[in-house]
Amino acid sequence: MSEDALPVPSVLPDSNQRKLRRACWLLVLLLLFATAYHWHPGGGWNVMTRLALIRAIVHDHTLSINRSHEHTGDKAEYPPGSGIYYSDKAIGGQVLGLVGYLIGYGGAAIGATRGASLNAGAVVGTWAAVGLPTIIACLLMLQLLLSFGLSLRQAAFVTLGYALGTLAWPYSTVYYGHQPAAAFGLIAFYFAFRAVRGERLVWPALAGLFAGWAIVAEFPAAIIAAALFVYIARRGPRSIVAFLIGGIPFIALQLAYNWACFGSPLRFGYAYEANPEFAHPASWIRLPQADALWGITFSADKGVFAMSPFLLFAVWGLWPMVRDRAWRAEGLLAAVIVLSYFVYNSSHYMWRGGVCFGPRHIVPMLPFLCLGLGYAWPRMPSFAQLLCGILAGWGVLVMFAAVNTIAEPAYQLVTGSPGPVEAFVRLSLGVVEWPTLGLALGLPGWGSAILHALLVGLPAIWLWRVTASSEPEGCGP
Repeated sequence: MSEDALPVPSVLPDSNQRKLRRACWLLVLLLLFATAYHWHPGGGWNVMTRLALIRAIVHDHTLSINRSHEHTGDKAEYPPGSGIYYSDKAIGGQVLGLVGYLIGYGGAAIGATRGASLNAGAVVGTWAAVGLPTIIACLLMLQLLLSFGLSLRQAAFVTLGYALGTLAWPYSTVYYGHQPAAAFGLIAFYFAFRAVRGERLVWPALAGLFAGWAIVAEFPAAIIAAALFVYIARRGPRSIVAFLIGGIPFIALQLAYNWACFGSPLRFGYAYEANPEFAHPASWIRLPQADALWGITFSADKGVFAMSPFLLFAVWGLWPMVRDRAWRAEGLLAAVIVLSYFVYNSSHYMWRGGVCFGPRHIVPMLPFLCLGLGYAWPRMPSFAQLLCGILAGWGVLVMFAAVNTIAEPAYQLVTGSPGPVEAFVRLSLGVVEWPTLGLALGLPGWGSAILHALLVGLPAIWLWRVTASSEPEGCGP
């Protein structure tokens, strides 16, 4: 063990293990209602290219998306001019999506029309790809925060703030690669944390496995993987080798896909874009732009701190975390990831992310930013906690409106990039764009939103009551 490594103790005494288990089950129930209430059988280009690949594999036994390529502009043509199209996206987010699609399509195929079966496959596949990883990541975030020395209630507050009060919520319902990258990155950090503060060699291998999965879910997640590599290197050569070996399976899967589609493991779909607008990948990244940085931070329609202002406390929390010798390594890891993503997104020529809600490119760094809130929360005075709680409530309202109205808006209904104002206007009018459980039960749009609020809110209240009397435990200073 490295000289400054600290062991991870049992996060709660035996007498409170039952309370922890109840809290975890309530968290699962809450997040299940949060992520699976809306059914997304399709969406914009980014969504449709992923579903097109899955359907091509399942129904046509090919990697070419020629049958449905007209539904997406996110596609690669190889050889150029051949009229043969492939999905241009990283494929890590399609692994669980493929499994979910098979379950949904196969289950609905008994007694249902082909169209209904296709939609069922898309709905279950979408949840398996983005909702399920989020639930698992949030359970591990709860455990991490307990190890940081938070009480069960404090850890639950921060976890729910992340899950429901940030862009993690809407992007846990629509089929982009950003939230899977965020979830797999956080899971990788959980195992890396165990590796740095423990002895078992399996932890760095698992950290490498999920870090590799994060990369092939969304390529810029290499930022997270690189930071984790440096973080885990303190454990010595054996851990470094285990981390690298662990990352091989999913990296190899992406390289095999490249080889099968584009003739070489090192050729990526972005180099063969069929859409002229996307055909010059070298121009995608430039020097950071001030207007873009303002846009993704404080602008009314895209600013992450306008949508989730409680995250400003998380930014502040990273500073004392870095200064604390006991948590410096974790603080530096989180700060580097957060800063790198802000630089990356403000350097992107499409920094607004197209027709989507919020700055989607920074979604993978949000759980690491919330680690700063986890450090700061128990050390904040009561008035600051009250203010943070109020601002977190605003974030939940914004994300609730987005999830119920424009998480993945249809192009014909939205001009430009939708923001919180449009989300609240649509919610007030009862505009629900995608099928929901409430609509299936015959409720109008407003009724569906109210039912969703109840299904998420009641377990949240129960969770708050369950965690009422837990005391801080763990390795906090």
